[in-house]
Amino acid sequence: MDKRRTKILIAIAIIIVLLITIAFSIPFVKYIEDPDKLRKIIEAEGALAPLAFIILSMIQIIIPFIPGEPFELLAGYMFGSIKGSLLCLLSGSISSVLIIVLVRKYGTKLVELFFKKEEHERLNHLKKKNAFLLYSLVFILPGTPKDLLCYIGGLTKFDLIPLIIVTTLGRIPGIVTSTIPADIAGDKKYELAIIIYGITIILSIISLLIYNNIQKKKDK
Repeated sequence: MDKRRTKILIAIAIIIVLLITIAFSIPFVKYIEDPDKLRKIIEAEGALAPLAFIILSMIQIIIPFIPGEPFELLAGYMFGSIKGSLLCLLSGSISSVLIIVLVRKYGTKLVELFFKKEEHERLNHLKKKNAFLLYSLVFILPGTPKDLLCYIGGLTKFDLIPLIIVTTLGRIPGIVTSTIPADIAGDKKYELAIIIYGITIILSIISLLIYNNIQKKKDK
């Protein structure tokens, strides 16, 4: 299958995911201002709501054009910070395994369906066999491009189990800094939620500055 046709299929998949997400959200929208009632309704759905969220979140991670932050905020608001974080972590773990295994099978052809050649080649220093610690540090930093880094992980020769552990647990800082403010906002403690989210943004900016500094040093 050529790249053009594959990209068309990916675009269709994105539209389908967005439509399913909207359809999934509509029944809960009228309770958005009453999070206690919203969470009771979600609990009444049993495993259906968490399962639907995990599937949608996985598709978002595998197709990196779809932003992940709204999903993490939604998880915190709808399921609470603990359950929401666990759901995001589970979907992230499964998605990481799928991405790494598929990239190791299909190589750069798969990566370049979603990212430009220069984007992943700029991170060649993270693909070296002795760069696992640096890769892990970059992945853990909040705000760094987790989706791209996960695909990069598939191009490395790092041992599979440590790589999956890093690409799973490395998502925790970014997840909890989204789900906790959303959970607090659900309890109508808006000022505290804004403060925490503001701190999160500052930490993300600092992380991105560190990430960009590492990149500049490697580009020289």
